[in-house]
Amino acid sequence: MERIAICQDQTKTNRWLAFYGAKREGYVDESLDNGKTWISIYHNRTIERADKHHTEIALVPGVPVAIVLGTYRAYISTDSGKTFTVSTMPIKGHKQFAHDDIRGISTTEDGSIFLATDGGVFMSSDTGSTWQDKSGKGLVAHQSYGLHLLPDDKILIGSQDLGYMYYQDKKWKQYGRHYGDGGDALSTSHGIYILVGGRIRLIDSVTSTRYTNAHPNDPSNPFIAYFYQHPADSASFYYLGNQIWKNTDKKWQLISKGVDGNNQVIRGFDVNKSNPQQMFVSFDQPTWSPSNLTQKLFRSLDGGASWEDITAKLGIIAWHHVTSVVSNPNNTKEVYASLGRIDTDQLHKVYKSTDGGDIWTNFSDGLPKYETIKLSYVPNSKVLIMSTVAGFYYRNEKMNSWKPISGKIPNIETRDFEVDPAGKYLYAVTYGNGVWRLKIPKKWYRTN
Repeated sequence: MERIAICQDQTKTNRWLAFYGAKREGYVDESLDNGKTWISIYHNRTIERADKHHTEIALVPGVPVAIVLGTYRAYISTDSGKTFTVSTMPIKGHKQFAHDDIRGISTTEDGSIFLATDGGVFMSSDTGSTWQDKSGKGLVAHQSYGLHLLPDDKILIGSQDLGYMYYQDKKWKQYGRHYGDGGDALSTSHGIYILVGGRIRLIDSVTSTRYTNAHPNDPSNPFIAYFYQHPADSASFYYLGNQIWKNTDKKWQLISKGVDGNNQVIRGFDVNKSNPQQMFVSFDQPTWSPSNLTQKLFRSLDGGASWEDITAKLGIIAWHHVTSVVSNPNNTKEVYASLGRIDTDQLHKVYKSTDGGDIWTNFSDGLPKYETIKLSYVPNSKVLIMSTVAGFYYRNEKMNSWKPISGKIPNIETRDFEVDPAGKYLYAVTYGNGVWRLKIPKKWYRTN
């Protein structure tokens, strides 16, 4: 047993119930003498995943025979614990929709049941037959990992537990074929590649149920991974997990031989637009020692055929890690690296190289001390955008410091963002506070 949930019967104060999981079964025990003795009233494999992450139990005062259990789903008994049935479904539009992973249960005297979940608060006034989302409008409470702008002006996001959501005709809809944790996505001529639970699948559209498993011959499936479109070859893209895989016309090629990140996850990746033979890749976590500056930042000048470990050239990696890398599309020598971890004294958030990654200088003026997440160029411009835990910042080549991007987006972790190909809008997906759009102001492009 990893966790035991208990509750007291307010109408019979000597009565207590306990709920726990053991040997892949859910157990409900009852005590009628304030816990001196216990008997088992229910155990069955139909109650799944009662573990250290989610194990909850509650009685419903207005319905004396009702018991509510919470694991990754909610289960309800209306016969005092003799039987339980699943009460929630992670399908948008379903009458029993409630986000997975129940973290808390509260009931009221009139028989209402409230669930606190990973995706918000849900209420039932009919003993779990139907649920209402009480979290607010739209996707306010979704925990999202990836965002992709589809060619037909749809927005596709990968969310924890709910797979993928897409925005069409001013409404959010769920691509419900794939249950689990959604992530990044990429449109190609063969369809849309998506990540579900760290594994790659290929779908023909967001409204179709057809899909094929498309993961490379790689046993790893990190929780968060990324796709990267080849800048010059529309038929090729990269999958970035623990290793670098190149996909050309649905065929995979491992190109990270000689790159060893000690099984860490790739965080930064760049292929130069004007010279795709130049590539950079970085891995999660600092080295934690200035005497061990290896295996965190690599450079290739031949399209991934060989790699050079350049970690030692950026010594600050000893106490930080590179969250993203980006090179100037028109100048292969100009490279930027954003750095993770909070700085409490001297600020180290972005470093710049003007010789292709050999010498780096601090380029952090104007940025806050908090974690950086992603660094990117606005298409067809000289404007850099940086997402941090404390909001967005931008900088062009003539500015002496980074400037905050004004707007309503909350200061919360932004896992992914994209700029539409025309460079008019910035789209951002947050971890727990919805999806946002900002019209890019013309002043970003001014060079004076």
